[in-house]
Amino acid sequence: MSSFRARNRRSLHSTEPYVGENVTGDFRNALSESCVFNYMTFKECQMGLASFYRSIFLGCEFRSCNLSQANFNGCS
Repeated sequence: MSSFRARNRRSLHSTEPYVGENVTGDFRNALSESCVFNYMTFKECQMGLASFYRSIFLGCEFRSCNLSQANFNGCS
């Protein structure tokens, strides 16, 4: 299991799924493409211009997050 942390925001791609984390932080311009997110809670995250292209989100919540111009193309 990987840990989704802001300090790594330019290299958040992981072959292991992100599971059950409560996340807050600055993820602007993050690259997290073709990743799997299971039961994650994102709270007050800055995610402008982040790319989640072809990622999978299962049971995730985005609470008060800024997702302006984030790329969710090809996501499910």
